[in-house]
Amino acid sequence: MKKLLYLLTFLSINVTNAQIKPTKNSVLNYRVIGFQVPANPKAASYILRVALDSVVNEEYLERRTEIELQSSSNKIIATVPYFNMSYTWQVSYADKTGKIIGKSPISYFKTGYIKYVDSSQYKLRVLKNNIQDKNIFVMLDNSGVMYDLDGYPVWYLPKLSSLDTNMHIMRDLKPTNDGTFTALFENAIYEFDYNGKVLWSGPQNGVKLLESTPVYHHEFTKLKNGHYMVAGNEIIENEMQGDIKDADTGNTVVRNNKRYRKSTSGNILEYDKSGKLVWSWRSSDIFPSNEITGFNNRRISSGTHMNSFYFDEDSNVVYIGFRNISKILKIKYPSGKLIAMYSGKMPERFQRSERAEAVRGNVVNEDEEMFSSQHACRVEKGRVYIFNNNTTKSTDFASMAQIYKEPESNSGMLRKIWSYPCNIDTFTTAGSPTGGSIYPISDTTMLVCTGGSGRVFIVDMKKNLLWNAIPYFKRMDGELKPLPQYRVSYLRKEDLYMFLFK
Repeated sequence: MKKLLYLLTFLSINVTNAQIKPTKNSVLNYRVIGFQVPANPKAASYILRVALDSVVNEEYLERRTEIELQSSSNKIIATVPYFNMSYTWQVSYADKTGKIIGKSPISYFKTGYIKYVDSSQYKLRVLKNNIQDKNIFVMLDNSGVMYDLDGYPVWYLPKLSSLDTNMHIMRDLKPTNDGTFTALFENAIYEFDYNGKVLWSGPQNGVKLLESTPVYHHEFTKLKNGHYMVAGNEIIENEMQGDIKDADTGNTVVRNNKRYRKSTSGNILEYDKSGKLVWSWRSSDIFPSNEITGFNNRRISSGTHMNSFYFDEDSNVVYIGFRNISKILKIKYPSGKLIAMYSGKMPERFQRSERAEAVRGNVVNEDEEMFSSQHACRVEKGRVYIFNNNTTKSTDFASMAQIYKEPESNSGMLRKIWSYPCNIDTFTTAGSPTGGSIYPISDTTMLVCTGGSGRVFIVDMKKNLLWNAIPYFKRMDGELKPLPQYRVSYLRKEDLYMFLFK
């Protein structure tokens, strides 16, 4: 009987401890914290107190209290003020009259540190903030940090041995609908939780399954059915015709008295939860050789450069963007059948003239031709959202955030219905030849990242600039420079509950 009582007591203590979060002496990679204590059926409210530093008793806890919140739930979300700081916390149970009827144990935790949350080395400089509702956090994929709209870091992806954060640049960091995050590296794809714990990882160099180069790139998305879809590459050979200069040939092979140039072609891979490849699509089946060569075959690109896809799971349609040829494909899933091909303006280096006109400066004609060298095509509620880089090499130009409508017929063209130029100020360049993204926050507001130039902003359909910020990093010489991003995603504060209390 004594052994049974001991076992029951031991199990009760461990169940109680399992219900207390943050766990004792944990090190957290975030300041927005989900506090949890065991529910008390007699409690009408729960009062959270959080103190700076590690204190030894309730008297010191009360003296050093930094945060005091009251809630009707035993799960409370609160934001502590600093990273790299120790904290003490406790929850009091109160009845309907406000009388304290019990307390949780005093517990301790610490917020961690990484250089990317150190404002002396990395910072998000907010130049304008006219958003009253502070309900949005933005996530930068280059540094792996989430910020509030005032420019303060609130979460970071810790450097874990199981994540390949030291070898390659992370891209496409974003939240999922399951209360997790996904991100990709050149040779690995991951899903992880709010604490940075890896929940799923795709096959290392998995694109070799299609005899491809060992590279994941640009886009990685968790689907509603729990599968994972990612962009990959393969090497294809294109027969070279006509008068081609040796300088134009690049990596060529000769076979049966014919010359072929090797180039990179994008594909899409879908994995199930076990990491098995369950579906794939190859862009090389769509584009013949002449689609990736220039005028008279004298200017040859390194490929079509597939750099985005968006899976409309409700319609079973995938939209796929190609930068080098300024095209967006619409295919049926899972057949891969081509439904439509939308063409933009060909980039300057692929136009017919050997002396293409210089790209205009920051004077922007918004009614000019279609997108060029675009990134991050998304389709929501009948709108096609595109970040129009608007060039390839030059730096004297302006990129644009744009919205298009699809034609009623699949043989028609996209129709531009909204455009916003990125020549906002002179703190960074107006145009970016690389990267960029646009996410609709609502029907009337968009979060835009300008990619290589670093700027992040929120704008509405009336072209009111609501929020404008630039991430900076300190170089070795001590100078602050804009920090390029590939994409910037967002997370609503109201959605944090499922991230914190999974």
